[in-house]
Amino acid sequence: MSKIVFILGAGASAKAGAPLMVDFLDVARDLYAAGKCGSAASESFKTVFSAIDKLQPVHSKSRLDIRNLESVFGAFEMARTLGQFGDLSGEDIAKLGPAMKQLIVTTLDQTVEYPVVVPRNEKKQVVPPVPYYLFAQLVAACRKETVSVLTFNYDVAMDYALHFTSQSANYYLTPDFGDKGIPLLKLHGSVNWSTCTKCEKIIPVTMEEFFMAHTSPPRSDTSHVKIPVGQLSGGAHCQGATPGQWLIVPPTWSKAEYHRTIASVWSRAAQELSGAESIFVIGFSLPPTDSFFEYLYSLGTVGKPLRRFWVVDIDQTGEIEKRYKRLLGPAAEQRFNYFAEDFQMGISRIAHALGVSKFINPVYS
Repeated sequence: MSKIVFILGAGASAKAGAPLMVDFLDVARDLYAAGKCGSAASESFKTVFSAIDKLQPVHSKSRLDIRNLESVFGAFEMARTLGQFGDLSGEDIAKLGPAMKQLIVTTLDQTVEYPVVVPRNEKKQVVPPVPYYLFAQLVAACRKETVSVLTFNYDVAMDYALHFTSQSANYYLTPDFGDKGIPLLKLHGSVNWSTCTKCEKIIPVTMEEFFMAHTSPPRSDTSHVKIPVGQLSGGAHCQGATPGQWLIVPPTWSKAEYHRTIASVWSRAAQELSGAESIFVIGFSLPPTDSFFEYLYSLGTVGKPLRRFWVVDIDQTGEIEKRYKRLLGPAAEQRFNYFAEDFQMGISRIAHALGVSKFINPVYS
C-alpha cells in the first residue's frame, strides 16, 4: 500500500486542454455547431442537446444546472431509472447514456492537446502535456515512498506521461492484476477502456498500442497534436462479441450498475487510502452532485493517521476549501492545507515539501 496518494480531478487536465465540468457542455456544443465532432458522433451530440433543451422548463420549478455535465448526466441516469423524461419514449431515454458517453469521449479527443518537441536534437515527437510530464517526474521521485494515483479524469494524459517517463501504470482492472507498476486508479473509467459485450471484462488500450497507432512523425509546422484515443477503444474482445461501449462512469450519485465491472478499481483505491500518510488532492472540487468520494474517503482512510491532507485548486472563493473541511474529521483537519494554485504550481509546492524538487525538470529529454 502507498504512503503517498495523489488524487486528480478535472482541474489537473484543464492544463492539457480538457474542459472543466462546468464548461464541458458549452465546449461540446461549440464543437457540434462548428461541425468538429465528426459524422460518427454527430447523432450522439444531437441527442444530448435535444434532451437538454427539453430540460429548459425545469428552471421554473427546480435549480437543476443544465449547463453542468455532472447535473445533466445525473438527470439522464435518473430518467433511465424512472423511465420518464418529458415526452421521450423508453427507447429514446435508453439512448441518452450512450450518447453522453460518446459526447464525452469525442470532446476529450478534440480538446486534449499533446505538445510536439525536439528533445536533444532528435526527431520531433509527441510528448505529454507539460504539467503531466512534471507530475510523472514527481511520481518517479517519490517511488521509494510507494505512490499511487487516483483520478476522476477520463483522458489518458496521465497514462501517457507515466509511459513517457518509463513508468508502467497498473489499472487494477481485476483482483488478480498483480502489483507491478504504479497504481493508476481511474475511478470514473477512461476513454481507453471498453467493456466486452460477451465476457463483460474491461479491455484497455495499452499505451504501447496507443504509441503504435500514432508513430507517424508530426508535420514540421506542428506545435501540438490531438490524438483520438477514443477511436481506438470499443473493439470486439471475445469471438462473436459486438463492439463494446466505453467504460465511462457518471460523475454523479448513481454508480450502482458499474459496481460489478469496476469494483476491483474502487477496492484497490480504498486499500491505497487506508495506508496513506500523505494525501494530495489536485483539481478535484468535491462536487455536491457526486457523494462517491465522501464514502470512499471515509471508509478507505480507516487506517494510519495522516501527516498531510493537501488540496490544490485554482478556486479562490473559499467554497471548495469549505467542502473539504466539512468532509474531514478533527484529526485530519489539523493536517489540512488548501492552496489556491493551478496544477503546475501545486506540483512545485508538493515536490518542495517532499524534498524532491531537484528531480523535477521542465525540459523534455
